[in-house]
Amino acid sequence: MSAVKNNSKLYIKILFIFIAVLLVIITVVLFVLPEIYDQQCRTRFNTELDSQIDGSVLMANICVVRYEETTNGNTTNFSYSLGASGVIFDKQQNTYYALTAYHVVSDPKENTKFLIQPYGTLPYSQSNENGRHLSLEEYYGQFPFAKVEYFDESCDLAVISFRISEELGVLDIAEYNAEKNTEIVVISNPEGKKFVRTYGTVTSDSPIMFSGNDGQSANLAVQHDAYVAPGSSGSAVLCFNNGKAEIVGINIGGGTNFMGKFQYGAMIPCQQINLFLSNWSSMR
Repeated sequence: MSAVKNNSKLYIKILFIFIAVLLVIITVVLFVLPEIYDQQCRTRFNTELDSQIDGSVLMANICVVRYEETTNGNTTNFSYSLGASGVIFDKQQNTYYALTAYHVVSDPKENTKFLIQPYGTLPYSQSNENGRHLSLEEYYGQFPFAKVEYFDESCDLAVISFRISEELGVLDIAEYNAEKNTEIVVISNPEGKKFVRTYGTVTSDSPIMFSGNDGQSANLAVQHDAYVAPGSSGSAVLCFNNGKAEIVGINIGGGTNFMGKFQYGAMIPCQQINLFLSNWSSMR
């Protein structure tokens, strides 16, 4: 009889150990590993790529800020978004043309406009004039408005233009899609931060259907593991060909787990971008 009781206690002990180990494994898989991966993608650094990023590459990147006016009686209020991203691909006289994601500039209200902050702009917290801190209206009033020239929801791309006297950079668009494992860099404005560089590789062999759950239609996109977050939409995915920076994709979103930890970025590949721009040219 005592042997049966001892066996029962042993079985119960083994069961508790099994449950404890299982809970540890579940915790690691669901919480620890995604956190580690998120941090790896945020902080990953590529010395070789970074050494090739010069001023002309940086100056081709922009921040797209949504500006909205609301009137309540005799009071007019102004609001400014944290900003999304874009990249300049052409210049005609003093007009620059940039690519961004369509959902960044889609469905603007009558009182909504888009401001362009070029690379190197001082943040609002550091803005001053003759020792006086600028108001929000004064700070954002120094930036040019953007015009939406062309868009296509089916590939979540848009061309915007703006005029500025400052000399900015212009980047070429690659001719062929980047292959899997191609090393890339993304320069974007995630979570309110400006012109952050993140590094990674292309992780998918070919475009797959991607839906960002933002009300837009699903798009064919290529996945990568360079960190992106809200604000990175519209940013360029860059690789270097013989030391020259080329646009191999435009970010339109990414995937996260149930805790919001980064899993992958999604970009429209360059061959689709070139087709989009070809369609625009044929309509001009």
